[in-house]
Amino acid sequence: IIALIPSREAIDVSRWLATFPNIQVVSRDGASTYSSAATDSHPEAVQVSDRFHLIKGLSEAINKYIIREFPARVEIPLAEAISDEMAALYNTANRPLRIRFAHKKRK
Repeated sequence: IIALIPSREAIDVSRWLATFPNIQVVSRDGASTYSSAATDSHPEAVQVSDRFHLIKGLSEAINKYIIREFPARVEIPLAEAISDEMAALYNTANRPLRIRFAHKKRK
């Protein structure tokens, strides 16, 4: 059964669920209102997270894992030797040198 009912009150949800005596599984969001309504009307029913909230929770967990396990900046070492001038240009903190280099190359 898939339905949207006009109330979010636990008593109303519980009454509505009670009209379906054969419910074995209740898919719901994490609100305690729905948890208590499902428990009151069908104490033996298994309660599971609905698809949206399941995917949302999984996405948040994956995002936290990626942030924790992988650095925000990955440095890739240069494979070949470069001149001191080029090495200085790779240093993003060395803005004045990069500007002078760019102006020199334009001439």
